[in-house]
Amino acid sequence: MNPTAEQTHVVDLAKRGNDLKVIAFAGAGKTTTLKLVSHALAPKRGLYLAFNKAIVQSLAGKLPPHVEAKTFHALAFRSHGAPISHKLQKRLTGAYVAERLGLHDLLVETELREMRKIRASTIGYYVSEITKALCRHPFPELPADLAPLIDVAGITDAQKRDLRAKMTPLAHRLFDMMMNPQDDAPASHDAYAKAWVMSGAKLNYGFVLFDEGQDADQLQLAMVGRQSCQKIFVGDPNQSIYAFRGAVNAMAKVKAEEAYLTQSFRFGQEIADRAQIVLWALGCNRKLLGTNKPSTVGPLAKADAELYRTNAACIGRLVQLHREGQGDGVSATGTASALTKIKAIETLRMGRGGVGEFALFRDYSELMEFVESGSGGDLKPMVELEKEYGADELGKLLTRASEVRSPRLTLSVAHQAKGLEWGSVKMGADFRFPPTQEAIRRAEEEGRKPPREPNDEEHRLLYVALTRAENRLDDRAVEYDGYLERIIDKTPPGWLKNASPSEVARDIAAKVRPAAVEPAVRKVLSQLMTDDRAAIASKVAADHAVRLP
Repeated sequence: MNPTAEQTHVVDLAKRGNDLKVIAFAGAGKTTTLKLVSHALAPKRGLYLAFNKAIVQSLAGKLPPHVEAKTFHALAFRSHGAPISHKLQKRLTGAYVAERLGLHDLLVETELREMRKIRASTIGYYVSEITKALCRHPFPELPADLAPLIDVAGITDAQKRDLRAKMTPLAHRLFDMMMNPQDDAPASHDAYAKAWVMSGAKLNYGFVLFDEGQDADQLQLAMVGRQSCQKIFVGDPNQSIYAFRGAVNAMAKVKAEEAYLTQSFRFGQEIADRAQIVLWALGCNRKLLGTNKPSTVGPLAKADAELYRTNAACIGRLVQLHREGQGDGVSATGTASALTKIKAIETLRMGRGGVGEFALFRDYSELMEFVESGSGGDLKPMVELEKEYGADELGKLLTRASEVRSPRLTLSVAHQAKGLEWGSVKMGADFRFPPTQEAIRRAEEEGRKPPREPNDEEHRLLYVALTRAENRLDDRAVEYDGYLERIIDKTPPGWLKNASPSEVARDIAAKVRPAAVEPAVRKVLSQLMTDDRAAIASKVAADHAVRLP
């Protein structure tokens, strides 16, 4: 296949020898483009930097001989990981940290002047969490504001900051213990990667291809950024969904000449149009182009994959299928962490105290109080699953599902689906969408809290899920109305500069719900490119008949 004009442009820019940032949309032929770049930069020795071993293995034989594919941790292992390799498989617990650091139970006074005991194992758990943050940042000393706060109910923010300040030096002690080959403290892969970066290591390559740049953490970004060779960052900022793990989206932070890959080879234009709605709502001013192959959007009687936002929804669907006698041949991915949470919930319910991230709860009633609060709502489905089915039954189902090799149906959370694709995909109903003005008004009238506005990471998660389908997409569960309102409210000057007014009207309005979109809405949408924001607002305000579907 001949390179596209976009791919040729990327190669031409790379040949100039300057740093480059390639923003590649979902399915836009990243690997092919990087192969073209690698050949163009020969005979210079190159490094393809990947995030996990699976990607490296998938590239075997695809890159030219002068380019090595390595993970970040593989580069660090020889000098700093090997000496502590005997400690890498050991598990670090809060109780172990408490014992090794000589920690004791701590009494603190809550805002209600009640004395609250924080167990030594809980303090140990948070020390280990601060150590994880230390390992992800390129600083010899972790700034206090970058460390996680201990989340104990009833204590003030000032108390939380004070506890964090006292725990941070303990985290540095724990890190030193991890890196000491003679100490038996369990070590993490991130620990030796941190030590390697702090050693001032240099990469002996003529160029570095830094893939999935939107998922880089500060440590990786600092390591690559300080190299004197040519650096080519490749990724999609619209797929940056790992901020909760410390990712910083290098595609936004790196200063370099930009190039785009907007032509997707994964799906047709019908599916691209759906993803485009979310892209525009995120403020992306580029048009996602599908292939010429046919693709359909609509109801599916049978899908190759079902994608969900949360583990709880994914597991709940697995349980449902098994109870209906349809569980054979169904696989579930990325559920190991969910099972750990379920077992921890069971431990609390059985009166044995909280463990891991549940260590802050003294008992099950405290967990339930948190779940019923606004901040703990995401845990509620997981708690209900454990209560109804128990950790043992769920563990058996998840183990069985994880062992299916040729699934007829794959259930997955969107985080785990990133980088994968299926012929047909059905969207789960647990994704979050922007609330419409009508939904907000109705909630206010009924005395309810208005629907929560999802953050941009949740929008990007939806974009990832929508772009996993190759041929058929069932997105009936997706509520686009709030996105349409957000798009109408955008400031038009310079926005969507790559699309004509007619394309805007067609792709936002006609492609969503053709029969329901009123002519007045079409007219407003068609003027997005030419009218200013105030003019559009006045039009909408003057005509209350203009309603989104």
